[in-house]
This record gives sequence, C-alpha cells and structure tokens, in this order.
Amino acid sequence: LLPRIEIVETKSESLGDGTWRVSARIANTGFLPTRTSLADRLGRPRAIRVDLETNGQELAGGRAVRLLDAIPGSGSAEELTWIVVGRGNGRVVVSAGSASAGRDRKEIELR
Repeated sequence: LLPRIEIVETKSESLGDGTWRVSARIANTGFLPTRTSLADRLGRPRAIRVDLETNGQELAGGRAVRLLDAIPGSGSAEELTWIVVGRGNGRVVVSAGSASAGRDRKEIELR
C-alpha cells in the first residue's frame, strides 16, 4: 500500500541537428499518495526530486533538477520533458525519488 516511485516510460525523439526531446513518466505505483494531507498540515512536505544527467550534452530546455508535488496513488503519473542538444547515440539518465516513496533510475538512449 505504501507509495512507490517508478519511471514507467521514457522516450527520446530526434528534432534534427543533434537536438532531442527527452520525456519520462514518473508514476506512483503504490496505493497511497506520495505525500498525505497530514504531512502537509504538519509542515513536512517532501517533494519528489527528479534529476536529468546529460553526460556531456547541453540542456537547452527544462531544468536539470525538478521538484514535483505529491502524486496520487494507484498508478497516477506526471510527465516531464526536456530538450537536449548533443551527439546522437549518447545517453541521458533520469532519476526520481523521495524519502517516503523510494527511488528509480533509467538510462535513455538518444537515437
């Protein structure tokens, strides 16, 4: 029943000239939300931190670190998108997690 962060879908789409649109769906596959209303009232909101590691590419759109509010349970998800400029056949890494919902990490090939 506990919240669980998973990166359930990733995608890279070439926009031409070494530019890529990278997206990831961050889901809570647990039943409970990643942050409860009680935690909000107690002043203990814990955001979900999402990081994009570019591994030598340049981040042209979006932020390398994003903080997400609570994600409801039962498979609810947030989709994030970045624009990356760099060489083809490279890789970026998306990681997401919080203290209450665990962590996940996925590599995305730029192809």
